[in-house]
Amino acid sequence: SETTKALYGAMQKMLKDVGINLIIDQKKPTDFASTMKNKDFDMVLNGFRQTNPFGMADLGQIYKSDSTLSKTGLGSPEINAMIEKSTRADNEADSIKYGNEAEKAALAQVGWLPLYMGPSMVATREGLANMGAMGYTVMPREMIGWKK
Repeated sequence: SETTKALYGAMQKMLKDVGINLIIDQKKPTDFASTMKNKDFDMVLNGFRQTNPFGMADLGQIYKSDSTLSKTGLGSPEINAMIEKSTRADNEADSIKYGNEAEKAALAQVGWLPLYMGPSMVATREGLANMGAMGYTVMPREMIGWKK
């Protein structure tokens, strides 16, 4: 897509500015599983869509050392414990406090680079009911359909 090409170009330019030559090796979608399993990459763009209004609940998916979604090989038992403390906190304020501490420790390992947190954009045809930009709504599939 044009967006992906622009993102790659911007990354190459920024890395070139600090002396790094980024070579893009776009792989076929059918190679995704083996590429991830074999860690056949130096850098990989990996994204997560926030699916709940409380982001601290998802820290473990990104930063825990045993997460199947994190392909960095980083993390530590200490960071895992910090994340657990955040997800088991008695209130939202403490959860955010502990979660921020866990994320700071994880980012100090210099293996994750938050790239962007943009909005979700959805386009649908006129007349489609219960589908589109719905925030954190989870809509049962049987409720999605065409208006009569």
